[in-house]
Amino acid sequence: WAKTKVGASYDPKLAHKLLKEGLAEIGEEHFEFTLLGQDTEISKKESEFIQSQIEQTLPEIKVQTNNVPIKNQIARGTKGDFDVALTGWLADIADPSNFLVILTKGNSNNMGKYDNPKYNALMKAAETTDAMNKDKRFADLIAAAELLNEDQPVVPLIQAGTPEMLRPTVHGMVQNTAGLTENFRSVYITD
Repeated sequence: WAKTKVGASYDPKLAHKLLKEGLAEIGEEHFEFTLLGQDTEISKKESEFIQSQIEQTLPEIKVQTNNVPIKNQIARGTKGDFDVALTGWLADIADPSNFLVILTKGNSNNMGKYDNPKYNALMKAAETTDAMNKDKRFADLIAAAELLNEDQPVVPLIQAGTPEMLRPTVHGMVQNTAGLTENFRSVYITD
């Protein structure tokens, strides 16, 4: 699965050039949008950081931040009432489809209403006709992930993780990559 290590590169000059071209195309000199986030301290800091980085790098863009309680953010997201939103997604199963299926047309978590027919077809094939053929299924998922990297309907900013230390005398600890993270059922301790 790790074949898709492609992402967006940091190139402020190219971003500025593309922004100028885009603004000229729509006959504008400036662009403004609102960034919707939660009203937690962490989300506020993330919003402010993103706002400052965009405005410093691309002065033609003005970013307003709007940090609201999570219930309001979810309600607005579900209705599509946002320009750009900071949200999160944690896997509940250890399968790449867990992150990819949410961006298919009609998925209730596809709050940005991303719709790419080729992407939808790849995901449908991965879940149906190619589901029992590991190689074909993963080829579908990789192609779908590559489309997401190209289209950028979402931009992964943070990867959650929990650092842990385990004493060398503790054995049998199972650390899952999704769902219930620790399983102590088989743990035993030696001297």
